[in-house]
Amino acid sequence: MDVAVSTRVVARNNIGQFIRDCEQAAGETVLDVAKQGVAASQALAPKRTGALAASIQPFLITRTQAVWGSALKYALPQETGARPHPLPANVSFWWEREGRPWMAPETYLRVTGFPGADPISHPGNPATHYLRDGFDAIKHRITDIMRKHYPG
Repeated sequence: MDVAVSTRVVARNNIGQFIRDCEQAAGETVLDVAKQGVAASQALAPKRTGALAASIQPFLITRTQAVWGSALKYALPQETGARPHPLPANVSFWWEREGRPWMAPETYLRVTGFPGADPISHPGNPATHYLRDGFDAIKHRITDIMRKHYPG
């Protein structure tokens, strides 16, 4: 009777240890996949200023779920593309054609004394797919990443 109880305890402990190891490996795998996805997406992101690529971060949802992306307001339109649209007046940039900074309508009136405005009509942009293509770049490596983290 002692042997049966002892065997059950050992089996229960081994199964518990196995589950713990698998859960730990799953978390490490998910984090590793997300980090590699971030690196791949950063490499594919447009680099005009570098802000978009630098903003891409992994987000751990649960111990076994993660995503990566950017919280910048233009990150999604860059990924999916954007139709032509007016820009809000709270932007600033050097207007090459005019040789001066762009000014919001109320600022233009105050600075120049003329009621004219500098309307901005963004022409839109094609989709870049830096996030989706970043996942596509690493998805074939997920099995290898799992093997690295799961106990042999």
